Amino acid sequence: LILLTWTGIFVIIVQDAIALNRSKDYAPVQPIKFSHLIHATNNQIECNYCHSGVLKGKSAGIPPVSLCMNCHKHLPKGTRTGFFEIRKITESYENKIPIRWIRVDKLPDYTYFNHMQHVKIGKINCITCHGDVKSMHIIRQVEDLSMGWCIKCHDTRAVDFSNEYYKT
Repeated sequence: LILLTWTGIFVIIVQDAIALNRSKDYAPVQPIKFSHLIHATNNQIECNYCHSGVLKGKSAGIPPVSLCMNCHKHLPKGTRTGFFEIRKITESYENKIPIRWIRVDKLPDYTYFNHMQHVKIGKINCITCHGDVKSMHIIRQVEDLSMGWCIKCHDTRAVDFSNEYYKT
C-alpha cells in the first residue's frame, strides 16, 4: 500500500513537471476586448500589418496604440465592441499610456525562437502554431508549444540547412 501510494505521488509529480509552463487553451482576459475575427476576417487586415516583427526578427510584436489609431481615428464605433472598447484605445493614445496586453503564446525563458526564421525562411503559416486566429473573438493558445511538439514539427518538415540564410 505504501509503495502504491508513493508510485501515485511520483506519477503526479512527473506529470506536473512535464506540464510545467505549458498553457494550451490559455485565454487571459485582455484589457481591451479585441476580436481577431472582426479585424482579420471581417476587415481583412493582414496579420503582419499589426505584427510586423514576424517578418523582421525574433518577436512578432504587439502593435503600438498609434497603429490602432490609423483606423480608429476614423472609426470611433465598432460593430461588436462599440464605443467603450474603442474609447479605451483612444484614451490610451491621447494620454500616451500603452495598453498592457497579456501575452498569450508563451515559451519557456530558455527557449530561442525566431519568427522570421520560421515564417519568412521556413514558409510556415501562422495557423500552424497559433491556430485559426482569424476566427477567434478571444485569442487563446492553441498548441502546448512543448519541445516535443516543436521537434515533431521539425522532423516532419524537410528543413533546408543549405540555403543562404544558414550560410550567413
